[in-house]
Amino acid sequence: MMEELNLEEVLKEYKGGGTSSYHPRMMLKVLVYAYTQRVNSSRQIAKGLRENVTSWWISGNNRPDFGRSTVFAAA
Repeated sequence: MMEELNLEEVLKEYKGGGTSSYHPRMMLKVLVYAYTQRVNSSRQIAKGLRENVTSWWISGNNRPDFGRSTVFAAA
């Protein structure tokens, strides 16, 4: 389902590059999963990415910190 979403507008804004650049589709997957688990805090999302096996799988073992989640969710 997530792979079929049209993220054309989001990708236009995505600059990429840098040492801790995360693809918008992966970030969206992480946020949707977190919200379905009633996790709304960016710090709790970051904690889940460190401790929860399902979150690891969804993120492709990427672990953006809470600041990245906040910025992406606000955009």
